[in-house]
Amino acid sequence: MTEPSGFVEGALRIVTHNPYRRQNGAIEADVEILVDDKRVVLDHIAIFNSTQRHTLAESAARRMGTVGVKMSADSIEQTLERAAEAVWDELKEQEAEEETVDLARGAEPEPREWRIEDFAPERFPTFIYGGPGTLKTYLAGQMAICLRTGLPFLGRAVKACRVLVLDWELDETEYRRRLWHLARSLGLESPPGIYYRRMHRPLLTAIPDIRAEIARLGVEVPLIDSFSIAGCSEKDTAIAGIQALDSLGVTPIIFDHQARTLEKESYAGKQPFGSTFKEIGARAVWQVELANVQPSRWAVEMLLRNQKESFTSKQEEIAMRVSFFSDRVSIEPIDASESVGLVAKLPKLRQVELALGALSPTTCEAITAEVGFKAGPYLTTLKKLGKAHSEPTSERKNAPHTFCAVVPEMPEIVEKEEETTGEAAIEIPTPPGNGSKPVGVLSEWPHCQGCGRMLPICYNRLNRTACPDCAQEGIGVEPMPDLLRRQLADLHTCWQCKGSIECSCMRPDALHTCLSCLLEEVIA
Repeated sequence: MTEPSGFVEGALRIVTHNPYRRQNGAIEADVEILVDDKRVVLDHIAIFNSTQRHTLAESAARRMGTVGVKMSADSIEQTLERAAEAVWDELKEQEAEEETVDLARGAEPEPREWRIEDFAPERFPTFIYGGPGTLKTYLAGQMAICLRTGLPFLGRAVKACRVLVLDWELDETEYRRRLWHLARSLGLESPPGIYYRRMHRPLLTAIPDIRAEIARLGVEVPLIDSFSIAGCSEKDTAIAGIQALDSLGVTPIIFDHQARTLEKESYAGKQPFGSTFKEIGARAVWQVELANVQPSRWAVEMLLRNQKESFTSKQEEIAMRVSFFSDRVSIEPIDASESVGLVAKLPKLRQVELALGALSPTTCEAITAEVGFKAGPYLTTLKKLGKAHSEPTSERKNAPHTFCAVVPEMPEIVEKEEETTGEAAIEIPTPPGNGSKPVGVLSEWPHCQGCGRMLPICYNRLNRTACPDCAQEGIGVEPMPDLLRRQLADLHTCWQCKGSIECSCMRPDALHTCLSCLLEEVIA
């Protein structure tokens, strides 16, 4: 057996038994560690041909960033030994970061934060993947713009931050061109300040430089496009890549590919290309899929499918339409139920629910004919969820049932006469179980003591008499610190027109109505 050179305490070595393979034999090696002057065998490797031997050496070289070097028989052995040393160094570094704590001590953590609401959790990797031609790079560009500006991403709230695009696929000119086209569709005169780096080296090799750039530029979200091209497709590189990105202390959003769907394979069942540890290592995983039927030559409809979600309930599919114009590219969220090409991509339960809503009242047979598969089990599930109910068509035993969709009740606007003035007023009811009194009536709408403008109706609950701008100057109430002011400037939605309302009640469960909707009711 070949004795390794420099075999010292704590060292890790790959020791070959027969460096020169015999015609029908195997190259065998032990992975050993020296502990207390005793060699402990951690693993045994048997390489039966030169291809396996080179594959192992190339995998080790890729881990150390020396891929592409033509290796002789001697350099293969050296590469394997150096890789073993690198692995051992990584293990020692990870051990130094480990610490045992008592979870009973310390205060309760703050609520979990999201970089993109219910899409990309803060401080954990998010994976977005799809088949060839699914416009992932355009999606990445739109996401980068929204992250930099704070604009909603496909209807979801975004925390603005600095973004660094790490691109292994395009070049600066093409990426800049796409950002200009996307920015125009978002109403921007030009793309915001997004950092870009064209990558050539494998991700694991470039991590030290990436870490330095993130610290220098104050980046909070690195956008990787794509993980497989960055050299992280196999088990060892995928695990190491996820761990390396996690060690940056930021929120990595990773785009990747998947293998082509073969005959009789389910597209939704496909995983990211390569190792399954990509999906295991991410906390949120989304899959991009194109619609079966596209609306036009210059537009494409797609679906984002939530394949994994570790921190909240699994999200519904996000449908979108990508439209191409001469000087811009538009990516807009749409209702999947209104797209002929996307309905078939939805889960079967959702397809049955949509068919029931469109045909209600109807029969199980009619829904089965509409969706193209047996709808009975899914109708039973909808009944258990309270989204459907059924009644027998006659009193005879085993009579067929008629199914109806259960439509959620919308709160009604109640008109009443104001006792003091006699004028018609609008009372805004609150959601059931809120436990609070009605928000108020139009005649009770508060006004700012400073500038005189109308305030959100919820200011009555807070006993606030000034808008945030005047309150900052000490009018009406004590001045608010900037942090509190930002927390109070919360966005709510009018339950009638679905428009955004600036509100400071910090009560997302309270019912909010915008002024224009109230005035329409009064005029009517």
